[in-house]
Amino acid sequence: MILLFPLSEAVGFVRLLAKKGVLQMPHARIISTEFKSEEDLDVAIIAWKKWYPDNMPVSISRHIVRTGEKSTMMTTVYENEDLLNQAQKIAAQWWELYGHHV
Repeated sequence: MILLFPLSEAVGFVRLLAKKGVLQMPHARIISTEFKSEEDLDVAIIAWKKWYPDNMPVSISRHIVRTGEKSTMMTTVYENEDLLNQAQKIAAQWWELYGHHV
């Protein structure tokens, strides 16, 4: 599954953030993951949903969709590049705990 946004919506989104005083354009990370099995996918999703609210930086949006029997795509948008980089470092902790399912 691919999510597409019309350019007019993207431009409107950036203008909305500019009105709110956000000086930088939002930054996104897209991660596609193939798990060892459907059960591993289910375990990892449950673990992620419990783990990320207390550990990850606040995002503008965060979506995870199933792209196959044992694969997902996660898209997260942060207000700026600094938060994006901070999130990558923090997420490495989750991967240490649950990466063996991938």
